[in-house]
Amino acid sequence: MADVDLIGSLNGGRPLDDVLVIDSHTHMGPYWNFHIPFNDAVGMIGSMDSLGIDSSLVCPHLAIGPDFTSGNDLTLETVSRFPDRFIGAIGVNPNFPDAVVP
Repeated sequence: MADVDLIGSLNGGRPLDDVLVIDSHTHMGPYWNFHIPFNDAVGMIGSMDSLGIDSSLVCPHLAIGPDFTSGNDLTLETVSRFPDRFIGAIGVNPNFPDAVVP
């Protein structure tokens, strides 16, 4: 796709059918500080499809905050269930070094 066509598609709100689109920063699941609708894997896939996103690098809110173990479990579950749509990123809490598996 020529750069002009790409910009025209973006500006026109058309999907980028012939371009691989990876969202490199997403979070899923509940977060105490704000409301995020459709924040589970299925809801995110619906949003991704409507925006033309092929796959997303995902790290649940739980993994970066209150419960890294549950958050990392959710990452594993999500990537296992939808391996063609999600790339997992884990959270490591430096306050629990013994929980890190080399």
